[in-house]
Amino acid sequence: ANDMTEKEFKDSIKHFEKFFGPSIERDYNAELIVFGSWGSNTVNAYAERASKKIMITIYGGLARHKSVTKDGFTAVLCHELGHHFGGYPKKSTNRWSSAEGQADYYATMKCLRRIWENENNELALSSEVIPEKLKVECAHTYRGAKSEALCQRMGLAGRSVAYLIQDLDHDSIEPKFETPDDLVVRAMNYLHPFAQCRLDTFFQGAICP
Repeated sequence: ANDMTEKEFKDSIKHFEKFFGPSIERDYNAELIVFGSWGSNTVNAYAERASKKIMITIYGGLARHKSVTKDGFTAVLCHELGHHFGGYPKKSTNRWSSAEGQADYYATMKCLRRIWENENNELALSSEVIPEKLKVECAHTYRGAKSEALCQRMGLAGRSVAYLIQDLDHDSIEPKFETPDDLVVRAMNYLHPFAQCRLDTFFQGAICP
């Protein structure tokens, strides 16, 4: 397990709700509800929709997983919000939920960017080792230390989620920024992609200008 506490778990959810709740109510006439079950050891999160309710459920088992950082936890919340607002392609099983890869893309390109754009991201990364590939690509897209730090923070949050997927899939290959998946698909994949593909998508969302 990591060192996340129940208070941090609940505070992260409250901050997320307060950040997006008002705009969802204003723009969609709907209520954002996040159900956080700290006591459950289930390693999962999912999105649901009902009449005028945008719902996310997330479990303590995921929050406490060894691969999940505090920023990674927020990235999971953003991924679930991406199922609601990520756009096309949509899942084949329903007409409202964005596909897994699209929800990942939304998480960094829109959601985490909006949450952290006015934070001191350089301070947030002060104890982190930033992979060279992430540094280079963020510097290529953005100008200025503040913008680059935001990009780097989003990338590391995505990597945390990719590490989680690697563990859940019992995958021996570590996902890295330097080793993008070169698979070319010929049909839409509506399932959860492998860890490297997940990281690639988070990464591309982070460096999207």
